[in-house]
Amino acid sequence: MKILRKIKSGWTAIMGFATWVLVVVSSFMMEPPQRSYFEENNSPEVSKFIIAALTAILLVQILRRSRKKEYKYWYRISIGSLIFGLAIFSCYKFMADRFSVNFYDTKIVTGDTMFPSMKHRKDSLELAKKIHITDSDFVKMCQGKVESIWPEEQLSKRFYLLNLCYIVSTVIIGIFIICVIQAISCYQQKE
Repeated sequence: MKILRKIKSGWTAIMGFATWVLVVVSSFMMEPPQRSYFEENNSPEVSKFIIAALTAILLVQILRRSRKKEYKYWYRISIGSLIFGLAIFSCYKFMADRFSVNFYDTKIVTGDTMFPSMKHRKDSLELAKKIHITDSDFVKMCQGKVESIWPEEQLSKRFYLLNLCYIVSTVIIGIFIICVIQAISCYQQKE
C-alpha cells in the first residue's frame, strides 16, 4: 500500500517524464526532409537535442506549479498549446510536402526557382517526351543532386525553415500533453 501511495503522489512526475521520453522518441521517428541525399548526417541532430532540452526545461518549470487552484491555468495553457501546436504542425506538413520531394526512400528539400540551364533541360525533356515531368522525377533524372538544380541559398532557407517548424511543433505538442497531465494532477489535489 505504501508503494501505491508513493506512485500515486508522484504520478505527475512519472507521466511528465514519460511524455518527455515520448517527445524525444517521436523526434527520431518523424524527421524533417534532408538537405541533400549525399551529405552524411545532413539532417541536424542538433534539432533533436533542442527538442529534448526544451521539453525537459519546460517540464521542470511546469511541475513546479502544482497547487490545486492552478488547474484552470494549466487547462487554458493546454488548450492554447493544442491549437498553436496543431497550427504549426499543419504549416510544417504543408511546407514539407511543398518544399521537398521523394528521392527513393528519402525526402529531400527542393528550391523555388531552378537554374535557367536546368529549367531549359526540364522543359526540353517535357517537349521531347510529351509528358509533364514532376520535380521528383527531375531530381531522380539528375541523380538526386538538388544543388545542381536549385541555388544553395534557396535550399538552405527552406531546410532551416522546415527544421524550425519541426522543432516548434514537436515541443508545443509535448507541452500540450504535459499541461493536460498537470491540470489533472492539480485538480485532483486536496486543498
